Parts: sequence; C-alpha cells; structure tokens
Amino acid sequence: MVTRNGVDRVVEPIVNRSAPTVESGRTLTADERIAIADGVRAGRSARSIAIELGRAASTVSRELKRNRSAGAEYRPHAAHALMLTRRPRPKQRRLERDAELRELVQRYLDKHWSPEQIAHVLRVDHGRPIAVETIYQALYSPRRVLQRDAQTTLRTQRPHRRPVGEATSGAAVSSCR
Repeated sequence: MVTRNGVDRVVEPIVNRSAPTVESGRTLTADERIAIADGVRAGRSARSIAIELGRAASTVSRELKRNRSAGAEYRPHAAHALMLTRRPRPKQRRLERDAELRELVQRYLDKHWSPEQIAHVLRVDHGRPIAVETIYQALYSPRRVLQRDAQTTLRTQRPHRRPVGEATSGAAVSSCR
C-alpha cells in the first residue's frame, strides 16, 4: 500500500505486460501444470491429480513423463516453456519437408490419379504411408507445394475445397422420429 497526498492506494506489480494468451481446452494451462506439480510433491497418483483437474489420467501421466528433469523432478514453469517451444505454428507440412515423397505424389498426380489411389499405391508398393488428407491439403495449399493446382488435377475441378457436411444441392435433410 502506498500513501500519496494523504490517500492510501493499493499498488499491484505488473507481472506480464503482454495480453494473456487464450488457451484451448486441448492443452494444459500453466495453472494446471502447477497443480500437477503440487500433487506430485504431495505424493498423489497421476489418476487422482487428473480427477481433480477434470483431465484424463493419460494426459497427466504423459505430461509427467515428457517434462520431468534429469533429477526426476517435475518443474511446471519449465514444462510450460517447453510446450510453448514445441508448438509453433504453422509447421512445415510433410510434403514440404520430404522431397522424395513429394516427387512420388507429383508423378502420380501427373498421371491423373486421385489422392485416394496415390495414398494406396504409396503405402502398398513404396512402403511410404501418407494420409489422403495430406495430399488434398498440399493441392489446395496457397504455398504451392505441388506443381499442379487442384482445379487442373482433380476430377471435380474445384478451385476451392467445399466444407464437409454442407448440403450439396439444397435438398431437405430427413430426420428420424
């Protein structure tokens, strides 16, 4: 508390001047990591800590395995900092990183094969499993990962992807009663 001109004021230190980051429900927050550390220090199991946090026991167990230091101690602030370094986006896509795989996909696209056919032949004949979605993302990517665009390569000749679940012809959807 600070007194100025006869007026008492509460002064709180500014810890972080940047805007707070919005965490998704998918990743553990810094507060959850601190609660995990407190639980570990208290000798509690990963399952009981997970129940308290409302998380899966596997999430807490994985967090402890992944982020324990050499001395087998769990340090929540170091773990959170590690998570922030592991997660930068956008990450380079697989066909951007792997030139050999990109060349194979390009070769089959030049033969007008569908992404489903390409994924199958790469897995069976070449031992290089790849998701069909990876090929579609590379085709529709604005970064031009592949030499040909989706409009000239795919049978649908769509320049943009249509969102999944959208009605195709405006037909009424029947409901079960």
